Amino acid sequence: MKDIFVRGFLDVLLGHVEATGGVSYHRICQVSNPRSKLPTASAGYHAHLLALLSHRAGGDYRCSLKAAKIRYPFKFVLIDRRFLLLQLRRYDAADTARYGANSLFWEAQPALVRAFYGLWCDLDSETKTRALTEAEVLGPLGPPAQRTSG
Repeated sequence: MKDIFVRGFLDVLLGHVEATGGVSYHRICQVSNPRSKLPTASAGYHAHLLALLSHRAGGDYRCSLKAAKIRYPFKFVLIDRRFLLLQLRRYDAADTARYGANSLFWEAQPALVRAFYGLWCDLDSETKTRALTEAEVLGPLGPPAQRTSG
């Protein structure tokens, strides 16, 4: 997805939290090594994660960002325990994950929401899951050692 669309969606998501006192936003990023710094895929996503952490640093405990070891081959977002965004991954010949399909379940069935909330709790309670800081969220280029010129 183009960065402009990703950023627009993420801005709306964080704006929803800001405008609604009863909504929390807790993000868990599944990564190979939760002890490493978190690389980000785009400038928009990077800015969004920093904004989320800024809320937390400012005392808004409705917001958090954590890293967890990869347990599930998909990404999902639960909003207000009513909406479910499911991103299924597609793997190429080199076993590199590529995004395959996005599905939005508007006013999702309670059983479906409970099932995905259970997956979220599983990730959140895993012993290697940890909170991230602004210094641990890298921009889209990753750490200096991974940058290439040209």
